[in-house]
Amino acid sequence: MLLAADVEEAAIPDLIEHYENTNLLDVDVYRVGHHGSRNGTTQALLDAMTPDLAVISMGPEARQLSWTAWAYGHPRREIVELLQNEITTTRPTTTEMVGTAARAFTQLPINRAVYATGWDGDIVLEADHEDGTWTVIEPTGDIPALDLINVNTASLDELMTLPGIGPVKAQAIVDYRATKLFENVDELDEVRGIGPSTLNKIRTLVTVGN
Repeated sequence: MLLAADVEEAAIPDLIEHYENTNLLDVDVYRVGHHGSRNGTTQALLDAMTPDLAVISMGPEARQLSWTAWAYGHPRREIVELLQNEITTTRPTTTEMVGTAARAFTQLPINRAVYATGWDGDIVLEADHEDGTWTVIEPTGDIPALDLINVNTASLDELMTLPGIGPVKAQAIVDYRATKLFENVDELDEVRGIGPSTLNKIRTLVTVGN
């Protein structure tokens, strides 16, 4: 049985109380609440569910734009650690990026059956209808490609969604390309105000087109 939860911490006690005399919270697979946010999963909820597997729906940390997993710090380290402490089923050990705060991440070894679309790509689960067990078909690893920003055509607003690029630097990019289009991403360091640090932040998020 799979539970897809998106309630926040304040409502979780009511959820548990409402279903405490049923078997509806006894799940095998937990679709982790609110993309693994710090207020979407509690110890009490995990105690009530006793899941064997957890799946987190979120995007890759490398997509450092507004309204992304990176912007919110999803999934939070404390939630992933909580899941790993409660889930006994294992997975091949991997080291992944987890949030410590909005726009702040650190590496964490994952060795329990905690899977995430931002780490693993598509995740396929197969149920055995005879004994009720679930099997994880190996994650594809095909994480969706990022929507790169074309620095030769992007608007000021689009450029300003890039980390470290405010209105002044965005205008400097537009002014630069008005005289010479960028032939490769490294040429961004020729733009006034953009140094190696800023270039490293945006290198994987931009393109120059064909």
